[in-house]
Amino acid sequence: MHDARKSPQRTGTSSLGPGSELAVRLLSVLDALEDAVFVADTEGRLLFFNRAAREIYGSSLDERIGKEWKPRNLYLPDRVTPFPADQDPPLLRAVRGETLSNVELFVRGETPEQGHDVRVNARPLLDDAGRILGAITVLRDVTLSKQRSRSLESTRRTLTSIVQSSADAIIGTDLQGLVMSWSPGAERIFGYTEEEMLGRSMNVLAVPGQVDDPLQIIKGLASGGAVEQYETIRRHKDGRTVSVAITVLPLRDARGNIEGVLGITRDISETKRLIHSEQTARAETLAERRFRQLLEAAPDAILEVDSEGKIVLLNETAEKMFGYSREELLGLSVETLVPAAMRGAHKEHRRSYTSQPLMRPMGIGLELKAQRKDGSLFPVEISLSPNRVEAGPRVIALVRDISARKEAEDRLRAIQAEHTAELAAKNLQLEARNRDVEKANRLKSEFLASMSHELRTPLHTVIGFSELLTEELEGPLTPKQKRFLGHILQDSRHLLELINEILDLSKIEAGRLELQLGPFDFASCLGEVLTGIQQQATAKNIRLENRSTFQGAIFADRLRVKEILYNLLSNAVKFTPNDGLVWVESAVRGKWLSTTVGDTGMGISPEEHESVFEKFYQVGSTTKGTREGTGLGLPITRKLVELHGGAIQVESRPSEGSRFSFTLPLAGPQET
Repeated sequence: MHDARKSPQRTGTSSLGPGSELAVRLLSVLDALEDAVFVADTEGRLLFFNRAAREIYGSSLDERIGKEWKPRNLYLPDRVTPFPADQDPPLLRAVRGETLSNVELFVRGETPEQGHDVRVNARPLLDDAGRILGAITVLRDVTLSKQRSRSLESTRRTLTSIVQSSADAIIGTDLQGLVMSWSPGAERIFGYTEEEMLGRSMNVLAVPGQVDDPLQIIKGLASGGAVEQYETIRRHKDGRTVSVAITVLPLRDARGNIEGVLGITRDISETKRLIHSEQTARAETLAERRFRQLLEAAPDAILEVDSEGKIVLLNETAEKMFGYSREELLGLSVETLVPAAMRGAHKEHRRSYTSQPLMRPMGIGLELKAQRKDGSLFPVEISLSPNRVEAGPRVIALVRDISARKEAEDRLRAIQAEHTAELAAKNLQLEARNRDVEKANRLKSEFLASMSHELRTPLHTVIGFSELLTEELEGPLTPKQKRFLGHILQDSRHLLELINEILDLSKIEAGRLELQLGPFDFASCLGEVLTGIQQQATAKNIRLENRSTFQGAIFADRLRVKEILYNLLSNAVKFTPNDGLVWVESAVRGKWLSTTVGDTGMGISPEEHESVFEKFYQVGSTTKGTREGTGLGLPITRKLVELHGGAIQVESRPSEGSRFSFTLPLAGPQET
């Protein structure tokens, strides 16, 4: 074998053998990978790397070929702390026999923003005898994933800050009215803690006999209704009622479908009490002065308008909100505070309300705006209440500036839209990457199939001519020559067996393996396999027992069933110590034949039961103390069983032997 340490070469020229077509193809596959791959020899010298590695470290890697691999600009995940100088990087640790999984590091560029967050896996490369030939390190670039996580965390903090700091109750529910989120403002207004309300129905806040049912409003919004804004009453935890102004809007998923409802609720109980005090006041008494104090302390603008639309009463908040002095507002037409484009319609609405005065929100379902003295407009919520006095019918208007709330709602919508767009873009990127991975996997399978065919042809020639030489048709051979030819035949046949396994697996993965199904006698098939495996068992003095009593036909591919049985029995013999026992038993389970291959061998730990069916996985050394084969026998066996519609499973514990059971269809009506 070519010594890569004497002639280190980088990717594209291969260090696995000068001019080796196999090496060139292998490196082409490595270059197609998204992960960076580094390989070092037993001295820790860099042998080769792939295209993804160059993208991370740049062209300086060429200078490192043949030298001890100590990567530059390597930092801990915080991007600030350099990799400890007294520690070896993962590749060198793997050369010493360590296996490292998912170690997070940062490869820094000229600035931290130009670097790469990576997840490192490293392991030693071993020969069949378990000796270390070198090591391989795989780096996965997770920069994009970490950036996305940081962005999502920033968005989450912003949303949380808005919700936590709001004096209003911000409540999220699903489409059945069950509470999914409950803000501190909601706890202050209704008395229930977040733990008490999560998962409960919004009806717990409903007042018995109340007209507006929270669940009906939620269902109406879910069926395509518009944003709801209204005033109502709700029940506090202690049983009292709370007057509230509510804005209800839908919550949509990434596809625009309504998945929940967000309600923003403000406690207007105090404002309502102030209005009530204004309606009952009669004279400039202590009660009237107290009312005036409350009126002036109200956070919303309060206006009283006569039947002619003239302002006859206001509070200090109204002066500040609209930019007029008290003297300017008294006697001013209320239409002056309405946007110019809406004044004509507002007069008609006012006359209509005067004829049928009811306490209600103004402009239900509309976005209302008011106009300041300087002409600027701002969003408002307006509640109207009739007030009958000796001077005639009047209307009290409670005006709330909702600019801050609108801004918060707009910010919430913008953040939600940005988050939705970002998720859609990330999904597109993931879909594209998945397609690339599927393409690379398909090309790998096609490459393995092609490689196996090209290697098998010369091997047949080597085996054929070696067998001719052993027949001594052209003259006698010396004992040494016979021994050499025996080694050639043994190793060539072993290599051919490994290539056939790779070819079978690649055919299965590429979907090109076709079963030749038909009914056949299972007992005779099993007998042939047991006869073929007997020599291996005899060599280790292992007792081979056929406990199968099934005498009938199964509907399967006879050649592939023999392959399944041979793989399981040869594994059982391989991992069973001398003087042990290997047996086969079968039983009918409905329309299936269940067959078990058991042994008294070394056993398998429960956490490795699924791993033994993975490609190239080897559970441990054989009874000879070495690893044998490629780790493809059991993966191929599982694929063949599943192609027949059956299933395979293992029952085993260390030092207690193993039982591999699989099912195959019986011959019968299912043959069609």
